[in-house]
Order: sequence, then C-alpha cells, then structure tokens
Amino acid sequence: MRPTLHTLSEDLIHRVLDEAKKILGEIGMEIRGPPLRQRLLDHGLKTDASGDRILFPPDEVDNAVSILDAVRAEISATSRE
Repeated sequence: MRPTLHTLSEDLIHRVLDEAKKILGEIGMEIRGPPLRQRLLDHGLKTDASGDRILFPPDEVDNAVSILDAVRAEISATSRE
C-alpha cells in the first residue's frame, strides 16, 4: 500500500495563518529570556494585561516574515553562485 499525501487548500492555509496571527496578537507569547524580552519591548511591542506575554500584532508578524523571506532568497541566490 502506498502512502497518500494530502495537502491543505490555499483557503485553509490562509485561515490557519490568520488564526495564528490572531493568537499572537491577542494572546501573545511568553518570552522567558530577559534580554530578548527587553529588546522586543524596546522595539515597541506591548504586553498583555498581566504583563506576562509579549503581543505580536499581525502587521509586525507579516513584516518579520517578509524580512525572513528576503534573507532566505538572498542566501539561496548566493549559494547558487
């Protein structure tokens, strides 16, 4: 018997990403490393009401992903030379 690969539809991929960004923006992440936590706060990110979690607004997540995509493309282009 051969394994079957099922992929997600474009619509479902976008829904998953939208929900992930919603969670990061509304619930945030607990950042345990004090230097990283302070760096994120210094760059303007906010905490939740308890002050325990850093909130990542969707536009900041999109910006970070864009930067990483550009870096990955640059590395890929450089490695082909």
